[in-house]
Amino acid sequence: SSPSIVRRYREEPSPLVRFESAFDKAAEWIQKATVVVTMGGYNSLCEVLKWRKKAVVVPRQGPSMEQRTRARLFGERGLVGVLDFDDLSTESLAQQLESLIFNEAVPDIANIPALNGAERAAEVLLQADSALGDDVAEQLMAKGGQLTGAQPSRVAGGTINPVGIA
Repeated sequence: SSPSIVRRYREEPSPLVRFESAFDKAAEWIQKATVVVTMGGYNSLCEVLKWRKKAVVVPRQGPSMEQRTRARLFGERGLVGVLDFDDLSTESLAQQLESLIFNEAVPDIANIPALNGAERAAEVLLQADSALGDDVAEQLMAKGGQLTGAQPSRVAGGTINPVGIA
């Protein structure tokens, strides 16, 4: 199992392998890694794709199907290697790592989705704001809506004023 792998490398360190279970600045570690072994959380996989790193994903088994579903979909698209937790052993992990390191097709760069969602959302909001004009608040209030606001956020090319309707 994975704890015995970690224990073995801590007792007999290797210059080629370093295990980290939790640390600050994960993005820096991922950026420097040759291959990443991860459970398949959303942010972890986004970082792996952002830096176009090879990854073996061992999704957790619960409490939901989220990580297993994401790992399967990413694996089907040639973005990562996937190893089911029930199949995890020293040998299976070593096999996956060896296979992945020499597989130039993973990650399949053509299948990496756009990773600039926040930037795209800001652009859409700015376009909507300029298209709707200044009378939007008046129209919402006339229909009985109560406006709630937050501090404006600065983004490239403009400012977003978050407003909700209560």
